[in-house]
Amino acid sequence: MSSPSSLERTEVLYGTNSTSHKLVNFLDKTKHSVDICVDSMGPALINKFESYRKALVELVMRKTRIRFVTEITKVNVDDIKELAKISNDVRHLDGCKGNFVINEAEYLSIIVHNDYLVHKLVYSDVSEIVEQQHYVFDTLWNLAIPYQQRIEQIEQGYEPEFLEVIIDRQKAALIFSELVKSVKKEALFLLPSAKALIRFQRLGLLDPLLEASEKNGAIVKIICLLTDKNSEIAERIQNSKIKLRNGTRCPYGMFIADNMKYFHADARDPEADQFTEAIGFVLYSNSRGSVASFRETFELFWNQPVGERALSEEEVREYLESVLNEVRISAADKKNSNLKR
Repeated sequence: MSSPSSLERTEVLYGTNSTSHKLVNFLDKTKHSVDICVDSMGPALINKFESYRKALVELVMRKTRIRFVTEITKVNVDDIKELAKISNDVRHLDGCKGNFVINEAEYLSIIVHNDYLVHKLVYSDVSEIVEQQHYVFDTLWNLAIPYQQRIEQIEQGYEPEFLEVIIDRQKAALIFSELVKSVKKEALFLLPSAKALIRFQRLGLLDPLLEASEKNGAIVKIICLLTDKNSEIAERIQNSKIKLRNGTRCPYGMFIADNMKYFHADARDPEADQFTEAIGFVLYSNSRGSVASFRETFELFWNQPVGERALSEEEVREYLESVLNEVRISAADKKNSNLKR
């Protein structure tokens, strides 16, 4: 008599007729739950082929739980809305590339071509493979966000929120430069040292800001320690529409672009000649809550009454670290919230 494990199998099927029959049969045999992970083409595939859609609807009628993870884009929003009529458990994951389906005891890996046909399919009921794929799906599910949130972002023109910790200083310099050049309405800078203004000019970023303020009416504000080192650059700025105020040495540099993104850099070596030598780790994000926190910090320093004792370097450090800690807590809360969904 054969053991149960000897009856388990993994097989590869070819041709649209064989693969379509196998997929529908797989759904028909599902009892309690089915998890579906597809790329951005997947929702259209499901909606296009009536046999797939019908099999899913019948699962819903049998009270079977159906979960979808996919990438939601401007192109497939309508297909996602149709998919949500079958099951409300639909989530978005940036860059989702997997195409597989898993139920209580079986696993299917699907190869979809640009013609929206399934030409190749891998099937397995090997318990270890099924268990592993359940783990993979649950991991993706916990990283994904509800489809309603992603559709709202697309329809209202919002970028998905991101928080990037950058330790590659060349990459950080590139992002900083591109962000400065992208300014349309407002740029707020808190520079960590007098030398930072010199590095700023060396990066070729002063001219784009002058143009943004002169020709496009962008509001540009810079807080920087002013000394003999940067006096020539400061004079050029003061003769333009850019607003410049004297500050103090800071342990961090901060830049807020168009009230939408922030770039926060640890001042690793404030007196370095090159930008990449001056910065340590970088936080780059479009989190609305964090942008608001950093903006509030900038405005506090900018609006300090003339004649009032300037904050010491240590006081500035303590204040900025308290704000940075709030940002870290906010990012951690957001991550934990996503994992609990």
